[in-house]
Amino acid sequence: MTSSTRFIIDGIISEDMSGIVVAVYLTDSTTNKQIWGETHRYGAETGQIFTFQEEVAYSIPLKLAVHLGLSLN
Repeated sequence: MTSSTRFIIDGIISEDMSGIVVAVYLTDSTTNKQIWGETHRYGAETGQIFTFQEEVAYSIPLKLAVHLGLSLN
């Protein structure tokens, strides 16, 4: 079975003594190279995580457009 998925979003959520660590990565599956990645650390306030989720949702199309040489105008 072959996959037609070109881009993969992956992430890790972990917890340490100071709070929560969220790392998100965007990978081109045809080259297996990471296009974009961000890591953020949050305290106990869960609202910050939802802000990060929103930022990631807006960042991915922009990073893909740059990677593919597209204009979002």
